[in-house]
Amino acid sequence: MEPIAAADREQHYRLRELLKDHRPITYGDLRRGHGVSPIFLETQIANYPEIFEAGTELATGKPTIRLKEGELESREDIVMRRVLVRKVRQAGQTGIFLKSLYISTRIASEEVKRLLRDVAEITATRKGRSAVILYKYLGKPEESRIQDSRKPADPLPEPVSGQAATVGMPPSNGGSDELVNLQILCERCNLEKSSRTLPVTSSVPPYLERALKRRRPSRRL
Repeated sequence: MEPIAAADREQHYRLRELLKDHRPITYGDLRRGHGVSPIFLETQIANYPEIFEAGTELATGKPTIRLKEGELESREDIVMRRVLVRKVRQAGQTGIFLKSLYISTRIASEEVKRLLRDVAEITATRKGRSAVILYKYLGKPEESRIQDSRKPADPLPEPVSGQAATVGMPPSNGGSDELVNLQILCERCNLEKSSRTLPVTSSVPPYLERALKRRRPSRRL
């Protein structure tokens, strides 16, 4: 066992012992009386919500922590189950065999069966003559981080009110409706243009060209 994991395990069970009467204790009392860091308490609540419960002291509004009621699992069982559930979930619709779970996690097969027995999102079915166990995840599959290249491109935005899509070279003069021949003009510029042919290099509308010229700083020598 790695030193960090061993230390976390030791502190985890020490905290359980301090909270064994299941009554809420403030972070400050644990820090002053037992040297337990509030950061450690927050970490334990976040990592083991099956074991610890956060609260607030009504009189003072101070944060508290308590040990949950009932039969509580060991820290090791919780951690190993999470590892196994993650592996089964990553297998997707194909599923993963018991032997593969053992090979990838080094958790004994009997332990795998025990830990996954009551997980509602996972089914275990026997396959083939040898009746090997196949685990499948029934919950929401993990979203792929790789975007589907077949996803259609986003549609072009609609013209803003008061603007019109027009073409540099009108169709009556042999122009096309491809993107390179399109312009977005305000109603006034569109009417002024009418059926006149504009070169492709003038894809910027006239009112934008004028604005750009006004804002263009003069070069200093």
